[in-house]
Amino acid sequence: MNHYYDTFFAYVAQILPLPESDKTLIRQLFKPASFSKDTIIEPAGRVPQYHNFIVSGYMRNVHQDQEGTR
Repeated sequence: MNHYYDTFFAYVAQILPLPESDKTLIRQLFKPASFSKDTIIEPAGRVPQYHNFIVSGYMRNVHQDQEGTR
């Protein structure tokens, strides 16, 4: 599971330095999750509850208006 955090820390390090105290806090508060292909992570009509950081693979984000147009 550490490789998820290492990947995240490496990405953040490209933008700004991350102190060890912050890394410790992130390990306590951020929880890795895995999803199968074609899983809806945030259903339409609901306020998102999480931020996503993709370690491998990709995520398709679709916006659909009231008329059903994507």
